Amino acid sequence: GLPRRILLVDDDPTILLLGREALEQSGFQVLSAANGVEGFATFRDNLPDLVILDVMMPGMDGVLLVQTLRGQGVGIPVLAITGVEQPERMEALRQAGVINGGKANLETATALLTLAVSGGWNASRVQQQLQALKLC
Repeated sequence: GLPRRILLVDDDPTILLLGREALEQSGFQVLSAANGVEGFATFRDNLPDLVILDVMMPGMDGVLLVQTLRGQGVGIPVLAITGVEQPERMEALRQAGVINGGKANLETATALLTLAVSGGWNASRVQQQLQALKLC
């Protein structure tokens, strides 16, 4: 089915707030977590359809969170947004089947998600849209 419930994981409270507002306005139900450990617990308790996460977080970072989810057999789409280029981390995310939002901001990510949802969720198509917008 189409993603309706989104888990947003970021250690920046402003991004969590703005992200929640933007996504809720687009008709999504939003769960949020301030770090990877909290993100994993929130995921387990709520089983969202999609995860948007920050790569750089203290403690359990975005890469470790995704690897933990994948290790538990969770196959849902994950969109990673990062402000820095880190080839090793990006490669680890790619191997975990994560859509790399590059330096996309949440506004762009929200627009993309809305687009993805309206067109039926298709990870490779979303990745192409991101590349077309020069975001990754």
